[in-house]
Amino acid sequence: MIKKYKPLLYIILIVILLLIVFKQHEEKSMYEKHISLELNNDIQSLTNGIISNYNILDEIINSGKITKQQAQLLTQYSKDIVLMVNKYENLAISFNRPDNGRFNNETFNQAQKIFSFFFSIKGRDDFALDEMDETLIELDSKLTKDIKTLMTLHHHWLEASENHIYGVTIMDGYAEFQGNEYLNYYGDHSVTDLFWSDFIVELNEKTKIFLDQYEVNHIEELFEY
Repeated sequence: MIKKYKPLLYIILIVILLLIVFKQHEEKSMYEKHISLELNNDIQSLTNGIISNYNILDEIINSGKITKQQAQLLTQYSKDIVLMVNKYENLAISFNRPDNGRFNNETFNQAQKIFSFFFSIKGRDDFALDEMDETLIELDSKLTKDIKTLMTLHHHWLEASENHIYGVTIMDGYAEFQGNEYLNYYGDHSVTDLFWSDFIVELNEKTKIFLDQYEVNHIEELFEY
């Protein structure tokens, strides 16, 4: 009797195993989509912060002044850079992405200094909407030099962005980031694409190039304002 039902039992067992495998695959796919969505949004915030800061700094140099809105935006974008770089530098390290043991979160270290610089200019209080266009501070020679120094580092970061992030273009000194193109390009499975870790690694390399160029350990050593 048992022998008679053996083939049926084998078939039932195979079906159960297939259902388990399918369920695991489905759960893995859903988890991957969730993580990819978070990664896409975070890297988009990081890239947008770099590009927006660079363009605002360029506007400041051309106008010779910093408006309250510019100071607030620079502070916010710099905070985004600090948070996202720290998160994904640590993730890249856990993935053993850096090719050597000298990866020391250099971009995060300098981004913190930059955030503190802009925060000291802006102050603790937020500005009202009707005063955003008001001039917060006129550039003197020292602040002009600092803004140009910051532009130089952001330009290094901009080059890394253009090399690794789809939707980034630089034309005639102005940087653009097409967020929709970026999201459509990477889709739901970006976590398996190492573009983000390559981006983080090159950001770190570009930061070290900048520091070596000026022969300093921290960007704040160059600030005069």
